[in-house]
Amino acid sequence: GHGTLNLSSVSTTIDSKGKVEIKNLTLNITSGNRGIDTKEEIYNDNAQLIDEEFYNVTIKGNANVTINSADDAIRSKKFEMSALDADEVNSTLTIVSGGDGIQAEGKKKGVIIFNSGVANITASGTALKSDANTITIYDSTKIKY
Repeated sequence: GHGTLNLSSVSTTIDSKGKVEIKNLTLNITSGNRGIDTKEEIYNDNAQLIDEEFYNVTIKGNANVTINSADDAIRSKKFEMSALDADEVNSTLTIVSGGDGIQAEGKKKGVIIFNSGVANITASGTALKSDANTITIYDSTKIKY
């Protein structure tokens, strides 16, 4: 959508069991734990963890996202920061994280793609972490970590 959304939590701020898409929005997240977490844990009848799934996080259009988190800022299967149209290249992402900045993981996945916008990532852990070792940055001068 459009406008500004400010979210604050002592725990994980956005805990989604599906994809998270941020488009044409100013989003400010302050989290005592994780900023955005798309991990879904699947248990059997005996309450034993049998599987886990991660979903995608996408920043599109002219979004302005700021995440201040005590732990990982973003955990997802695939993270992508991209333009909707050729003239929409003004997205910004600012991360200050006590853990990893962007952590992409999951079965045979874990992709991080920057193809537009500007990102500034400060993390106590790993700034960009991918289980599949797939990190694509189309213009490295716009990504700082």
